[in-house]
Amino acid sequence: MPSRVYVIELDHGAGRRRDPRIPWVYVGSSSRSPEQRFEQHRRGYKSGRLAKRFGLRLRPDLYEDLKPFKGSKQAQRGEEERARELADCGFV
Repeated sequence: MPSRVYVIELDHGAGRRRDPRIPWVYVGSSSRSPEQRFEQHRRGYKSGRLAKRFGLRLRPDLYEDLKPFKGSKQAQRGEEERARELADCGFV
């Protein structure tokens, strides 16, 4: 089953920002749609603490350019790469 990378914008309470104009984000991957996975985070199902507590909205503008990955290992590598790319742009 293909897996997708998704990005969730986090509330200001998630922590201090490098640049107040650039939000904290949570980068993840799942075989579910980003919308389904975001709802799971909000309900606390297999959720990272930050995503559950501070998740505001999905940020498709930060992940929609990525195609689905063939498996979870490839998706995890894509997730890590996207997180590095966003960090290089100032996201925390």
